[in-house]
Amino acid sequence: MKTTVITVSRLKYLLFLALSLVFVLGPFAIGMDVDDVALQLCIGLFGLCAAAFIWVIINPMRLHLNGEGFRVAGGFVRNPKLVRWRDIEDVFVYRLPRGGKVVGYNFRPGVRPVTAMSQINQYLGADGGLPRGWPDSTEQMVVLLNTYRQRALQT
Repeated sequence: MKTTVITVSRLKYLLFLALSLVFVLGPFAIGMDVDDVALQLCIGLFGLCAAAFIWVIINPMRLHLNGEGFRVAGGFVRNPKLVRWRDIEDVFVYRLPRGGKVVGYNFRPGVRPVTAMSQINQYLGADGGLPRGWPDSTEQMVVLLNTYRQRALQT
C-alpha cells in the first residue's frame, strides 16, 4: 500500500495568524493605553499564538498514512509516533467538551498500558486525536482514515 501524505492547510493557519495579529497590533493601531496589565497579557498571549502559527506555516504538520498505520510529523511534533491500524478500534468524529470537533480514535483493549492519563482519556471518550487544520473537514478526514484503515487491514 502506498504512503499518502496530507499536509495541514497553510491558508487556515494564515487566517489564524491574521486573527492573532489583529489582537496583538490592534490596541496599538487604535491608540489604546497598553500600560494595562490585562491588555499586556492579552497581547502576550496572542503574540505567542502568532509565533506558533508562523512556525506551523514554515514547518507544516503532515499526516502520513501507509499500510502499517499513521503518524503526524512537523509542526511541534518532535518525535512522530506510528499508530498502527491493528492497534485501534476505529476513527471517529470527537466532539470537544467546549465545542468544536477533531478526529479521534480509541485503542483496542490491552494495546496500551493503563495509566492515569489513559483512564482520563477513556473517560473523555477518545484515547487519541489528530490536531486541527487539515484541508478537509473533520467528517471527511474520518471517512478517509477509516477507508485507509479498512484497506490496510484487508491485505
